[in-house]
Amino acid sequence: MALFVAALGIWFAVRVVDVLIVVFIAILFSIYLGAVTDWLERRLKVPRWAGLTIAVTGTLGAVVGLGAVLLPPVIDQTQALVSGLPATLTEVQNVLARTAARYPVLRRSPLADPTS
Repeated sequence: MALFVAALGIWFAVRVVDVLIVVFIAILFSIYLGAVTDWLERRLKVPRWAGLTIAVTGTLGAVVGLGAVLLPPVIDQTQALVSGLPATLTEVQNVLARTAARYPVLRRSPLADPTS
């Protein structure tokens, strides 16, 4: 009976893991916004609704700014990776072919042929 209950619990957890992750992230985000709002309310004496608006707007601004700073280098590096990939694969094939040519067991394998 215990094995059945454990299997049922695991099956249920696997089925709802996506929802649980979203709920967990929402809880963390609400705790963060609540803390920032409380700080603005205490330190700057702003109303709670204004503090929440400032917190949400500031957070969105920070995320957009961080994306604007990080996205161009990521795109450039991805394009460089994609453009350099054929040369890298050719070099890997040549290294594998040289290694396979050194060992008699591998000479008849597809690894010994650099065009494979």
